[in-house]
Amino acid sequence: MANTSIKDFLDDIIPFFMDKEICVIDVGAHKGDVFKDVLNTGVTITDAYLFEPNPVSFKKLKNVVESLPETTVVKTINLAVGDRAARVKMKDADTMSKIVEVMDPKVSKSKASDKSYFEVDSVRLDDFLRDFLNDNKREKISLLKIDVEGYELEVIEGGRELLTSKKIDVVYIEAGLNPNGVQQTYYRKIEDALNKYGYRLFRIYEQKHEWIDDSPFLRRINMAFFSERFAAEYPYKATKKKYAERSVVVNAGASHENGIKGEPILHETSVLVSKSAIAKQLNKNYRRLESFHWLVNALHIRGRLPYLEGREMAPDALLAVHEYIRQEKPRLVVLIGGEATALVAADALRQNGIGKMIVFDHSQNFSSGTQNRLKREHLSVWCELNVSPLVEWDGEHLGSVQREAVAKNKKLLKWHHPDDFSGISNIDFLVVDGPHGSLCPYARYPALPVLFDKLSPSAEVWLDDTDRSDEKLIADEWAKKYSLDLEFFSNENGLAKLKK
Repeated sequence: MANTSIKDFLDDIIPFFMDKEICVIDVGAHKGDVFKDVLNTGVTITDAYLFEPNPVSFKKLKNVVESLPETTVVKTINLAVGDRAARVKMKDADTMSKIVEVMDPKVSKSKASDKSYFEVDSVRLDDFLRDFLNDNKREKISLLKIDVEGYELEVIEGGRELLTSKKIDVVYIEAGLNPNGVQQTYYRKIEDALNKYGYRLFRIYEQKHEWIDDSPFLRRINMAFFSERFAAEYPYKATKKKYAERSVVVNAGASHENGIKGEPILHETSVLVSKSAIAKQLNKNYRRLESFHWLVNALHIRGRLPYLEGREMAPDALLAVHEYIRQEKPRLVVLIGGEATALVAADALRQNGIGKMIVFDHSQNFSSGTQNRLKREHLSVWCELNVSPLVEWDGEHLGSVQREAVAKNKKLLKWHHPDDFSGISNIDFLVVDGPHGSLCPYARYPALPVLFDKLSPSAEVWLDDTDRSDEKLIADEWAKKYSLDLEFFSNENGLAKLKK
């Protein structure tokens, strides 16, 4: 079975929720990424309850929710969810915060000095949602997502009334594949627990092997369960057919007016897609063209930029780099990867009349092509190019949660040799746009362990492509380890900005 993602799961269940007003419950919402993915499908969400016990993640979750459109009622709840009302002690591990002890609910907060632990109240889903269903005259909850790092059975037990009465349509839950694992609950136990209440497995998603790619064994998956009642009400083939009939037929010659009305446009090479997908793609194309327009107007180069697809920064990120250099006037810019980024940054330095950029990339072909473009644009004086081959990396990699597991796969890890960065100091602006993640797992992580001590007191670090899970985890780990302020931006490919 091919490895799939949360977006694949959402694509699969959209047909079952079309023409409905749905309620979403997210247990272990972290910073709200999954909920945003659900919202972006275009389904009509009238109510959502997002549970996140970790106070640091909860603060970021609230900020995300406050930026959402007001058409959806979204409530954030700083509580854990389990099989009883209690006070629980949790280990703070960011994306993998975990309950380690259940205490008497009357016990006051611990005064322990270890900041990696925190305490929070825990509730049962049955208790918390009973009043919500009655007050809002709702019969059921459409989607329950559970990601609680080994506490899944307790969450299920705490929602047994809802499950027994089939008041939850779909359950999307993380499960472990190692029967001796401790981070996730073994999948058979989860399946047995949900089968008991009349929930059957629909499909498996997000198959992840043991740390990185060095083991043939699966480590975890996400499982989607439908209640038997929900499945009987919405037969798979009939539901998919109805959804297809509601789709819009799109082709290159389709008129915009007809597309908006949802009327079919016939063509021998037509493709069926949803209206929400069309609107989303049109909006993305518009934003890309708008960013490219302002970027071209800001640049003083005469030639063309490299093709801005594949491994290059998207136009909105390039524009942000150019604007930052023009406004902040950094004295030293260090760039890892990115031909287009090198040209754009060098142009901004020339316009400022001050500053220098040092670029590192592992590819000789990249360096030759970039050097030729810089010479044609008379930008070489502002940019020093360095070919720095990737070598086996045995230094620090990832954070405390992953370090031991990654160490077992050290032979897979690569980065530039640290000696290539000797002599550099007082970096004002570090842009990490490489190496590409296909070269090795978490390929960009070593950048900050090598260069952090070389940053100036007011430096900023930007990491591109944070819509990918590896880069997002890297940014989170950097922020945590080096006590940096972290902000994610919803650029085309995602962008993280970190400050001291």
